[in-house]
Amino acid sequence: MFVRTRKPILAFVLIAIVTISLISRSPGLKIVDQQGDILVQVIRLDKVLLKYTHSAMKTPVEDIYTFDQEEMKLVHSKSVHKSLGAGFEFKSGDLGELTTENGRFILKGINKPFEVLTFRYGETADQKIIIKDSDEKKTINLSEHVAPGEQVKIKPTYIWRFPLERRVNSE
Repeated sequence: MFVRTRKPILAFVLIAIVTISLISRSPGLKIVDQQGDILVQVIRLDKVLLKYTHSAMKTPVEDIYTFDQEEMKLVHSKSVHKSLGAGFEFKSGDLGELTTENGRFILKGINKPFEVLTFRYGETADQKIIIKDSDEKKTINLSEHVAPGEQVKIKPTYIWRFPLERRVNSE
């Protein structure tokens, strides 16, 4: 008799696990290193800022991405530069609108989607990733996680929320 009751209990447990998994998945980001190890997982976000120092001009740059949860993409929406130096390729109308504000050059309306944002960490650039939502802001200093020259990927993906106790997890 005991053997007969185990199968329905096992089926119930499996159905419960699958249901909880599906309900607990949320759109988010995983930031991974070149080995595929997860550096940070984030749910509930609005924007991602990639801050770095321009390698030639040695001036600050901010690339701003919005998170499109429906398409599961990061959309490069704006870029802010202290100077228009080497590597800044811009033709009026090609990438958006170039304006100046408070001594900074702002390229708005870029609207370039990325399924995965991939770059290499540079010691001179000293990249930082800033995750923003309406309630909080989290800064990830990549120098604490990867060595110069290592590849970093920011991937929009569904994240199982159940093991995440906080909205931003940077183990």
